[in-house]
Amino acid sequence: MKETEVQIEDITEANLQDIPESCRGCVYWEFPEEFDKAKLEKIETQKRLEFEEKKRTWFVQTLKEFGTCGKIVYYNDKPVAYAQFAPSVRLPNTSHYESKPVGKLEEGVVFLSCLYIADKALRGKGVGGALLKNIIDDLKRRGYQAVETFARRGDPENPSGPLKFYIKNGFILKDRTNPEFPLITLFLKFLSQASHEMKQVFLSIADILSEIFSAKRADDFIFAWRERFFGCYLFHK
Repeated sequence: MKETEVQIEDITEANLQDIPESCRGCVYWEFPEEFDKAKLEKIETQKRLEFEEKKRTWFVQTLKEFGTCGKIVYYNDKPVAYAQFAPSVRLPNTSHYESKPVGKLEEGVVFLSCLYIADKALRGKGVGGALLKNIIDDLKRRGYQAVETFARRGDPENPSGPLKFYIKNGFILKDRTNPEFPLITLFLKFLSQASHEMKQVFLSIADILSEIFSAKRADDFIFAWRERFFGCYLFHK
């Protein structure tokens, strides 16, 4: 895949219809009670259209209050991936997870609620990493302190993506009351070149351990040492 073929654009009122269809009417984070009820009753076409309108309204309001809160990836001019992020107060379902507490905007923390590669043929091709980097760079420029999400251990089917993806991109453990859905953090006030090099060393160790041990044991190792070194020293200098 050539870099020039992939474009990442901020979500605006003008391109909301380019959000992948499977995400356009998903109100899992924004209106969890309505989402759960509709899921039990099986979502019909009319309800899906109602959800799409609610999602559109949510975006318009969040864009006004917070600014950029989502990204769309285009490949050969076709939307193929999507991400959404906002203050946790705008995403009520964050309070329903066991791992907590989710950071607040007053603390400089933004929650990444979705990072989804809709085109399965492009998964594992670097699209997710490029999208995450774009979000991180955006939030850094805007002066935020950290970005958080819930990642799923051992299964890629999760709104924000699998745990291993985030470990490789520098996130550290914040809370794992629910070990299947730990709350993880990336501090945005980061990093000297030396600490960047140390990060690469840890990632190499994680890859080696993944070959020798189970993925879970490798994840536990890298989390423990990242927390000790990155969490307690490098990220808070």
